[in-house]
Amino acid sequence: MKWFNVLKTMMMVLSAVPEMIRNLEAAIPGSNLGSYKLAMLREMVVAAVTAAGMGFDIVETIWDKVQDFAHFCVATFNNAGIFDKEDSADKDVAKSAVSKKPEAF
Repeated sequence: MKWFNVLKTMMMVLSAVPEMIRNLEAAIPGSNLGSYKLAMLREMVVAAVTAAGMGFDIVETIWDKVQDFAHFCVATFNNAGIFDKEDSADKDVAKSAVSKKPEAF
């Protein structure tokens, strides 16, 4: 039944990621800080998963897909103008990321 726990955890975490990203952007505004924000996002996911009584090993199992989804969310927010970017090159990168076909889990 490990697959069910992984699926349940993925659904819980992925549904919360967009709001977590908005909160991180509000707490740490600005460009070129993505690595810090991503590290904080990971710690938020670890805290949520372990507080829910699931083991850290599930975080290790799902993190790559959570990270991919987080990058997709940030690119979408940037492209939609939700996160104000000063550099037009950032918008071009965001547009290409949003238009890229997502990979299957």
